[in-house]
Amino acid sequence: MHSDQQPGFSPQAMKQLFGAFDAAWDSLKDTTNAADYENVREAIGRAIVGLAKTGYRDPDHLANYGAYQGRLFIDLRVK
Repeated sequence: MHSDQQPGFSPQAMKQLFGAFDAAWDSLKDTTNAADYENVREAIGRAIVGLAKTGYRDPDHLANYGAYQGRLFIDLRVK
């Protein structure tokens, strides 16, 4: 990173990330136990931001990956 570049995402990228998060959450919220909402939302957010940090910006791809990671949390958590 050059010294004149600031870390983080542009406003446009942030809109894409928020849109991807909302789409991923919308696909899972009805199948998520209310007690797990925050943990699933965190899993989705971490997945989307992590993937976006590698350069991905396609909102559909980010949403699908976020939903996938959220489903993994739901399926693998200890009951």
